[in-house]
Amino acid sequence: MKESVNQPEIDNARIGYQVAVSLWIYEGELLWSKFNTLIVANSIILATTSLTMSTSNCLKVF
Repeated sequence: MKESVNQPEIDNARIGYQVAVSLWIYEGELLWSKFNTLIVANSIILATTSLTMSTSNCLKVF
């Protein structure tokens, strides 16, 4: 026996899945954005530390 499914219910389910996939993609992009920000911050700290340690006179950077 086949159940009848209304077209609006199918459309609502399709829209729900599209929204869920869009949120999943957005959160993935947000995660990579945070990762890239931390990489830049870490690079700046590492460069500052290396510059401070490599100079003969101690710079008061921190």
